[in-house]
Amino acid sequence: MCFDTTSSNTGRLAGACILLEQKIGTELFSLACRHNVMELLIGAVFQQYWMFVDQSRFETGMSSDAVSTSVQDIKDSNHEFTKGYLRESQRRDDHREFLELVIIFLGLVPERGF
Repeated sequence: MCFDTTSSNTGRLAGACILLEQKIGTELFSLACRHNVMELLIGAVFQQYWMFVDQSRFETGMSSDAVSTSVQDIKDSNHEFTKGYLRESQRRDDHREFLELVIIFLGLVPERGF
């Protein structure tokens, strides 16, 4: 998880990170970053090593039984929610990208493709 350090994300009892780990039943690697610097570093590394990634072995979040079971009851509503917002004009590309990544995570294909 890469996230900013607001209490809504990092709260030890009800922060989004804790709730996400509880929901899927496993600990996740955390990259907390006060000014989103880690996103820039991860992006740079990702671009540099993308050619070495075996893209034929791509799996969505739904490939995991634990994740699939955890989100099955909200999959359809999340897909409808993201599609609805994608129909609207997004002022920022990162917002559009996030909505499309949610769709991909759910094992579906965004209208613009991959």
